[in-house]
Amino acid sequence: MARRNELIQVGTAAPAFELPDPFGERHSLASLVESGPLILSFHRGTW
Repeated sequence: MARRNELIQVGTAAPAFELPDPFGERHSLASLVESGPLILSFHRGTW
């Protein structure tokens, strides 16, 4: 997948995605949103 240098504005709907948790179980954005509003926070690791 090509990387794009685009800023996502506050309130913009996130694209569908799926990521593993620390135990390897995969979770989709759609399944997490089912239980209510969701906040996505991105951390770049070390500074």
